This record gives sequence, structure tokens and C-alpha cells, in this order.
Amino acid sequence: MRAYRIATGSRIELLDDPVGEVLIQNTPLARHQEIAAQEAGCTLVDVASPEEITDREPHLTFPDDIYLSWGMLSAFLEEARRLPGRPAVLALGRNERTDALAPTQDVELTDEHMIFPVLYRVPGSAGGSGAAPEPEPAVTVVETDIGPVIRKRLPAHVLPAGHVTSHVTPRSILQIVTPLHLHLANMAAILNRAAGWSRRPGILGKAMGLAQWLGSRLPGQRPADPASKAPPPIFYRYLQSQNVIGRNCDIHPDAVIEGCVLGDNVRVGAGSYLQFCNLGDGVDVSPGAVVLSTSLGEGTQLVTREWLSLCVIYPNVFCAPRHMQLGVVGRDAQVFPSMYYDYRLDGRPIKTWFRGRLVDSGFPFMGPVVGHRAKVAGGLSLAAGRMIPNDVVVMPNPQTVLSRVPRGAGPGDVIFAGQDIPTTSGR
Repeated sequence: MRAYRIATGSRIELLDDPVGEVLIQNTPLARHQEIAAQEAGCTLVDVASPEEITDREPHLTFPDDIYLSWGMLSAFLEEARRLPGRPAVLALGRNERTDALAPTQDVELTDEHMIFPVLYRVPGSAGGSGAAPEPEPAVTVVETDIGPVIRKRLPAHVLPAGHVTSHVTPRSILQIVTPLHLHLANMAAILNRAAGWSRRPGILGKAMGLAQWLGSRLPGQRPADPASKAPPPIFYRYLQSQNVIGRNCDIHPDAVIEGCVLGDNVRVGAGSYLQFCNLGDGVDVSPGAVVLSTSLGEGTQLVTREWLSLCVIYPNVFCAPRHMQLGVVGRDAQVFPSMYYDYRLDGRPIKTWFRGRLVDSGFPFMGPVVGHRAKVAGGLSLAAGRMIPNDVVVMPNPQTVLSRVPRGAGPGDVIFAGQDIPTTSGR
């Protein structure tokens, strides 16, 4: 069977990259789509428009700006084939997450479904693709909330539900339009990868498969209570067994790496802790860094004792933000120690650009977006979700910067930032 990828000519907002080139866990979106097609047993064919498709056999179609995880397309195809001779369209059941996402997606919403432009076509069905029009596709819901449940507790005054829930699922789908979607796709890809561990040979893979099987049937059994029983030590040994380490890597014996992918020639310094990360070739993680659920692009340098969580860092970044969470940093950028907020204190959703309009993202958490080749100096405070365009330099107020030491300053003098003449001590 063929799967047709339809060109849209889309470019991601702000970063302005062709959508197929955006990086999800250091892999271009176009490659993720190829993997999804392969998992579904399909041959991927690129077309410029739907009119180019003349296939007389059943086939799949989807636009090139959709992130499809490795398990999503095959799950949809399996469900669609249960409707003999009838076309189908991929949908998710509506819930709070889909409703939050829908305003920034080109999807169709019904009372019960969020429908994506991913189609299973059956030429000739009920006289279709010939004498009569093809019948309306059946709305085919793919369940994504499968696999073990992860709950991150948060205070109720920050998030009323008291926790954020995720599933270690192989099934994710998302249209990539803005850096917000790029970030969400990267976070989904971490869970998608973990869901694939059960397919590895060996007893640990089988144990993970059993855990996923139980989790898919008992999704509410893991309590969100902070007093929940901690996982046994074998859990962390299992995470370490899932590391993929490239060639010629320099990893200090005191570094801890769990569930990560490291490219070639990566360096990880003493006392660093990496969990669920993806590091491209030549990444340098200096001593004492903490990097959680983050991708670092090829050639990026993370300086000593930095803390990154849930971030997407493109290639060749000089990364010294001190602390950053839920951020996106473009290639060849420079970021220095500043306050990078990821939450509005009034609890309202973060705003994002979508199709040239500033709209509510539907999400209460979002860190900074720093464009390609942009530079953010130290000593700043960036409000949640602020987007710095490509090639822009952000500096603090000159009145707060000591740009030069005044001539004539001597013992006991006081120098104020932004002041050319020192305040004398009375000498």
C-alpha cells in the first residue's frame, strides 16, 4: 500500500523553517513521517497536490505538516480496515487536551471528535472514484491514552487538577504550525520512544511490555499522591539499559544517564544528570549539568552547572541560561543567564502567534522561544512564552549595565551602572 504525503509549502512561524525540516528529537519531521509509513507497511510517495494521486488501490493520504508518531498511522490503518470497502478519516476523541489544542490546528471539530486530514482512501468504493463520488469517510477514532500513566503533581493553586497526566503511548498526532507545536511534538516523541522499548528483545523489554499492557488496562491505578510508592531500583537500571550511546563519546564515570540517545563524539562532564534526553553529534555537556527530557542539537555547548527541563535546543547553540524550562532555542543562538518564566501568575493561557494572529495557546505553561542566530544577554526577565525573532539581539536596559569603569575612580568610590562619573567617598 502507498501513503501519499501532500506538500503544503508550509513554514513554521517565527523560525521560518520549511515544515519538513523542523527537528523533533534531532530528527527532521519528514523522517518521522517516513518511519510512520514504514511501520504501517506503506511505501511513502510525495505529491504536490491531491490531484496528482491516481492510485486505483486503497491508500493513505496526509499533509506534510503533520507529526505522526511511529505507532499512529499503523493504528489508524488497522481500525480503518475494519470497515470493508469504506474510506476513513483519522480522529481523536474530544477531551480537555484536544480542546486546548484545537484553536491552533487546521482540524474539523464535531461534538465528539477532533478530525485530522489523514485519510484512508478506497477508490471504487460504492461506485466512488469513477461513475459516482466517493462516499463520506467514516470518522475513525484512534485511542491515544494507552500505556503506563505518568502524573506530575502540581499545587492546585497553580493547576486546578493538581497534576499533569501523560501516557507512555506510541500514538501521537499534531499539526506543526508554531514553535508551541514543535515543542509539544518533541515532548510527545519522548513518550513515543519509551513506548517502543517494549519491542526490544530480552527480559527487560518483555517486562516493559507487561507494564504497558497492565497500564493500558488499569490507567487509573497509579495514584497522584506524593506518598506513592517509589519505583524499585531495577527501574533505574532499566532506564540505563535503554541508553543508546554513539561512537567516541567521553562520559565521566560520575555522570548519570537514563533513557537517553547520544550521538557520536558527545562529552558529558562529571556530576551531570541526563534523563530522557537526545543529544546530537558533538554536544558538550559541562560538569554538574542537569538535563531532563530535552533535546540538544548537534554541536551545542551546555556550560557548567546549567539546568534544562523539557526544552528543545537546536544545533550549535551556546547555552548558558542557568535555568530554563519548556523553552525552544533556534540554531546558532546564544542564551545567557536570565529569568526565563514559563507560567503566568494570573493563570491565564500563554498567547502564541498563529496564522499571523496572536491567540490563546490553550496551555498555561510555555517557556521562551529564541529564534535562529538570536542572542539573549544576561540579567533579563522574559515573560512566559515570549518569542524572540531570528537574528535579534536582546539586551538589558543600559541604565542597569556597567558598560565601562569611569576614569578617575579610586578607593572608596561607588560606581553605579549607567553612570559615567563615580560617586566619591569624600576624599
